Amino acid sequence: MFDKIWGLTLSVGCAALFGATTQAKASSAQEVSTDSVPKQAATYQFHSARRCLEVAMRIEATANVNEICKSDGGEAAPGERCSDAKIAMRSKRIAAAQKEQTDCSSDPIVLEKNFHDAFVAAAQSGDPDAEACYISGWTPLAPEERDSYIKHSEAFIKRGMARGDWRVVELWSVPTDSQAHGGAGIMINLPNMGSHFTAYRFNRLLQLGSIGDYADIARVTAENERRFLTKAQVANANEWAREEYRRHFSHSPKLTEAPVSCLSTITGD
Repeated sequence: MFDKIWGLTLSVGCAALFGATTQAKASSAQEVSTDSVPKQAATYQFHSARRCLEVAMRIEATANVNEICKSDGGEAAPGERCSDAKIAMRSKRIAAAQKEQTDCSSDPIVLEKNFHDAFVAAAQSGDPDAEACYISGWTPLAPEERDSYIKHSEAFIKRGMARGDWRVVELWSVPTDSQAHGGAGIMINLPNMGSHFTAYRFNRLLQLGSIGDYADIARVTAENERRFLTKAQVANANEWAREEYRRHFSHSPKLTEAPVSCLSTITGD
């Protein structure tokens, strides 16, 4: 059982889309024992809540682009993006997405809370997608919540690595300069997160499992971190990456782009 779960602010982008940052609070539903929440039901509720939230975010983002195009400031988005055809296409997408909302709340605060409660229960029951969401959560932590986050995230990371989950690797591959500007979110509280050594070895592992441009990105990021390491550290990290790949990731699908750790990236175009 989770002893304490923080309120999740889904992402900076999500907050911007809804116009305000809301923070879901822990509820009695979050303290339900694993035995009383069947995994199948928890997984269904989690994916349903995530779908509802992503649909709402997609509608909001698409409508915002059309509003910009139609406003006096439309000159800020010139060219085909604001053509009549593009505006009409986005309007059709909005109408289609609204049909997907028939079983969803229209209140963004409710959508966020439902998603939060669902992913907490699903993570408790061992759902890998929900565990990835938990690890990657982005919100300030109260001092008393830090130990709980670290404890449960470390367990989820260990399980993710053992099953060859590239999402865990990608989360840990965030380069140090990005982490310094909040790029790692609350993950910066995890032991060893934020070091050049961690960023280097996880990008080397990511490189082994990637092809094309994404492999090049991982290679360049690793080389940038390598400048800060000793030869012994580089050798150690390279051996670790090769062994982890051999043991856990050699049968995982190759990556051509960054895996989605929790919520899909939403754009209005």
